[in-house]
Amino acid sequence: RTLSNSVYTTLPEGSQQMWLADQLNVFTYITILGAVQFGIVQHCLVVEAGRGRKRNGLKQAQEKAKQMIATAKEERVSLQKLVQRYEAVEKPEGSTAPNAENATGQLFVTSEEAVSQDVRESDMLFIKYSMKIFQAFDGNDSDALNPSEVRKALTYFNIYLSSAQTPKVMCMFLRDSGFSTPLDESEAELRFMDFCGLLMSIDNYMLKFGRSGIVGYLQGSPPSKRWDVFARVIVPTGVVLQFVIFYLVLPTYR
Repeated sequence: RTLSNSVYTTLPEGSQQMWLADQLNVFTYITILGAVQFGIVQHCLVVEAGRGRKRNGLKQAQEKAKQMIATAKEERVSLQKLVQRYEAVEKPEGSTAPNAENATGQLFVTSEEAVSQDVRESDMLFIKYSMKIFQAFDGNDSDALNPSEVRKALTYFNIYLSSAQTPKVMCMFLRDSGFSTPLDESEAELRFMDFCGLLMSIDNYMLKFGRSGIVGYLQGSPPSKRWDVFARVIVPTGVVLQFVIFYLVLPTYR
């Protein structure tokens, strides 16, 4: 309001609408929208940073994760079942647990299988988070995600791929892992253990080639960048349209 009110410090205020005052009011709204857009971008950056830390946590535990994936393949069980076997178990009554001589009630201790494989619960923390995300998109409990589901799941680790790029990345990873892939790459699927493997090696497949188009570019960009691109296009366009419209309606103010 200060901007529009300043007009009347040098010009007399009349009962009719003023072209300059109306234009300054529109400028005020554009400025407010710019502040809102800035807040949205900052929120997106905070969310993206948090998701990036989840991905980095999995990469830090990748040695144990690779060990667990190898064990699951060797025993021909799903990685989810293996994680369940490594979970803490209830201590049978009458037995003693380390540092729990004076404890009462039920006790939970590290499973014998986890001890034998030297797997700690901290090693499984980010694997369990990955499993939670995987299961959220595995609607039919098939232990497999299609390219569309994989693309959406990867965003929770601050990884953004286009719809065209995702099946290509999946198939390249599967072939590098010793699997064959369908001729129609859109039919490829990832099991949970393969999904974890892709998360740990995704940087090797992130090189973009060819033209992806506007939709592909936006899909492969984080939300903060999409909002930034949106503002860079919309705000200048809006300012230009404002000037054009106000000059076209200038005769109506006379």
